[in-house]
Amino acid sequence: MTDKTTPQADTADLDALFEARREMPVDAPSEALIARIMADAATEGAAVTVPSMAPSTTPAPSAAAGFSALWAALGGWFGAGGLAAATLTGLWVGIAQPAALDAINDALLGQSQTLNVFSSTDPFESEG
Repeated sequence: MTDKTTPQADTADLDALFEARREMPVDAPSEALIARIMADAATEGAAVTVPSMAPSTTPAPSAAAGFSALWAALGGWFGAGGLAAATLTGLWVGIAQPAALDAINDALLGQSQTLNVFSSTDPFESEG
């Protein structure tokens, strides 16, 4: 990006190199090379299996196989434990919100409203 050479000189050098290469004769590959390439292609082609168009007789995967795949994708007990911990942490922060988050919510969303679901004096409203 800080190269101060003139682009015309670089282009002229490259053009001369490309022109010299174009004028060189191109040798055809030898018969031995072609024979080795074709032998390798035949060997690799024999190893490849082409799926048939006939319906598969393989049974559908069961629910246990699906659960095993999901369990492996989660990472087993370590992944499930981390997922459970993150879920419970989110539930706890949602229910018992820290006071610092209250201040942030008030600043971003305005004044928050508190709803007391249970009465602090009489939960069954049995007192007159």
